[in-house]
Amino acid sequence: MKSTIEIRKISFGSFIKLFLFVFFSLGITIGILLFIMSLFGGNVYANIGPLRLTGIMAGVTNIFLVPLLTILISIIYSLTAYIPFKLINSYIFKGIKLTGDFTFIEENKNDTDQLEE
Repeated sequence: MKSTIEIRKISFGSFIKLFLFVFFSLGITIGILLFIMSLFGGNVYANIGPLRLTGIMAGVTNIFLVPLLTILISIIYSLTAYIPFKLINSYIFKGIKLTGDFTFIEENKNDTDQLEE
């Protein structure tokens, strides 16, 4: 069942998790595409320190290496993008509406009271 939520504020930890999922998915996609290119004789290579791999071995290595690199990039990028995102989301867009299949988790009343203080 589709529902719509509006995100007005997002915590720092949730923002980092969101970026990790997005960039990890991107890394897997790029790694698989590089592997497919290596199967068809594309110019695919991987450098790991002094070791330079080419061809199918580089394609297999990229399946694992590219997602790891994109995770590191996502951590760095999310650290620098959080404050601008928070300001743009709060003052320019006034929240972001997302539509999808969401599970709503009930908050503890004590947690809600602490957030309001």
